[in-house]
Order: sequence, then C-alpha cells, then structure tokens
Amino acid sequence: MTAARRVVGVFVMLLAGCAPPAPPPAVVVPEAKPAAGIDAGVAFLVRHQSPDGAWRSDEYATFKDGTALTPLVLCSLLDANAEPDARSRAAEWLAAKVNPDGTIDEGPDGLPYPVYTAALTVVALSHPQFVGRYTRQRDAWLEYLLARQLTEANGWTNGDPHFGGWGYYPGVPRKPKPGAAVPVQHLLESNISATRFALEALVAVNDPRRFRDRATAASAFVDSCRHPDGGSHFVAGDPVRNKAGTADGRFNSYGSATADAALCDESTDRLIGRTRETNAGANWLAAHFDADRHPGTYIPAHESNRNAVYFYYAAASAKVFTRRPPAARPWSNELTVALLNRQRADGSWANRLELVRENDPILATANAVSALAHCRTAAQK
Repeated sequence: MTAARRVVGVFVMLLAGCAPPAPPPAVVVPEAKPAAGIDAGVAFLVRHQSPDGAWRSDEYATFKDGTALTPLVLCSLLDANAEPDARSRAAEWLAAKVNPDGTIDEGPDGLPYPVYTAALTVVALSHPQFVGRYTRQRDAWLEYLLARQLTEANGWTNGDPHFGGWGYYPGVPRKPKPGAAVPVQHLLESNISATRFALEALVAVNDPRRFRDRATAASAFVDSCRHPDGGSHFVAGDPVRNKAGTADGRFNSYGSATADAALCDESTDRLIGRTRETNAGANWLAAHFDADRHPGTYIPAHESNRNAVYFYYAAASAKVFTRRPPAARPWSNELTVALLNRQRADGSWANRLELVRENDPILATANAVSALAHCRTAAQK
C-alpha cells in the first residue's frame, strides 16, 4: 500500500470513529386488528343486557336504574355497527321513558346523570335505524336537554364563568339569587364533558340553524377552559374535579378534558357554520398522545389516579383522531394494541382504579368498544 493510500485509510477510520452513533432502530408495533376485540367486547355487552333492553350495573347504585348506562352502551353498539336487535330493544326502552305529554319519566329519585342520558339518547334516536320511528321521543329528550343549558333562559348572563355550557345539576340549572342556598352547589356549574355530549346531540339532530345561538354560547364556555398550550381543563374553580390539579394557581391541561374540548370545537363549528384551519385541542392531543397512559401534567397528589379516566380518554381521543389524525403516527394501531392488551378473557374491560367508576366493566367496555370502532374506521381510510 502506498503512503498516500495509508493516509487516506487512516483519515477514513478517524472520520468513522468521530461520527455520531447510529440512531437506535425504530420500535415496530405489530399491526393489531380491532375486529376481534370489538366482537368480544360487544358479546360481553349483549350478555349483560337486561330482558327489558336496558343495561344495569352490579357495581354502583347510580348505575342500576338503567338510564345511566343504557344510552352509553347503545351508542357504543352504534359506533361498532353491531347487534341491531340489542340496539332496537335498548332504543325502545329509552323511548318508553317519554310520557304521552312529552315529559320524561325520571323515576322517583330523578335521573342520576340527566345531561349524559338525554344527550346520548338524542344521538342514538337520531340514528337512521331509529329516527323515523322515534322522532317524537327523540325531540322530547332534546327539549329536556336544551332546558339544562346555562343560558339567559335560566338566568345566566354572558359574564358568568359557567354561561353557555351544561353540567351535572339534577334539575333545571336556574341561577340562584344572591345569598340563596342551593343544594349540591358544586353541580350547578358547566363542565367540558357534559357540554361536549350535549353539543354532539345538537349536531345529531341535523338542524344547525336552530342551535346556532346555543352553540355560540357554548363555544364561549369551551374557550374559557382552554389554556395557552392548547390543552383544557374540566370545570372552573375546582382543583379537585380537574383531574390533573393546579400548579401555581393555574389548572393543568390533561387528555380527557382536552379531547372533550376538541370535540366541542368540532361540534360548534358545524352548528355555527364556520371552518377553522387548526383545532388547538387536537394539536395538543397529537403532541401528547400516549396509548397506554392518560397524558397531562399531574400534580403529585393526583398522580396515582392518572389512568382512572383511561377508557374515557381512549374513546374521546380516538374520535378526535379519526377526524384530525396526528401527522405520520400510527395512532390507531398503537391504541388498538394497548386496548387489546387490557381486554379480559370474558371480552370485557375494567379499570383497576375507581375514581370515575371505570372499574365497572359495562362502563369501561362500552368506552373501549367505541375506541376500537374509531380505530377500525381510521385503519380503513
């Protein structure tokens, strides 16, 4: 070898030694098929349907009357496009809650979750399988839902922090007069979750002009829950019910609330007739998405319950991403893998944490089936 060649060879070796190490190989997640998980989850739900068509919990008293779980499971089956007979029986049970005069049969103790029940029932009865048959009943549930928005009709004004949204109050949420005592005062507040479901119900009715003013009011409340980073919190003024807690006096952003806000934005845009180029909530979710872990900046005192809302987060974020997917990320496959790894032998899911009652297998399974149905839709695009 000539001297010149030796010099070149040494120079090349030196360059190789100084070069940065090669990046580690990308982690490849095996492609997962949602169908098997959906089928097993649906089969579990159908096995637990009561003979009258409702779903009732073995875990919680507030889930035993049928009104809390039945519309959620029915919408889950509609998302999965499964079990039309089970769906028919559930829809008939919900429609029968409408009295001949158009009022809702709330039972002796009232509905435990009036906004969720009404909103999900409106969505379900607006489905092509039911809308012609149950239009009168659907419209009765709709009026029940509209009466529970915190607007001028109930004494709220644009300057109120809860104006425009929906919440958990068991009755019509009329603004109390100064100094008046209000039972369950903390429920007389709008929150991002109830507002999201109510707005989705208005979209399902497919009469946007009718709801434009309501959507505008709701949009102002949704904006009040949004942070500069694009994330959102659940409710004004409550560090306990905001799952991630507060830091330096400010609420932290977290996944389930941000997914709700993103879906609120989608609904209000459709109802108002506007188009936004970006969705701040969807962008936050894309940047923080984790298929195994509920994202957000949690304070230490709340960290142990981070995944208590996991299945709700999975269903909501999957719904967001089917419309606004993260760039160049196989989110649907990642989430499918995470959900299938959590599915139990009987086809159900259940959270080990009970903070928001996802340890009830009917509740968790309904959300998991919805999440997988959206994953399947995304994978087919």
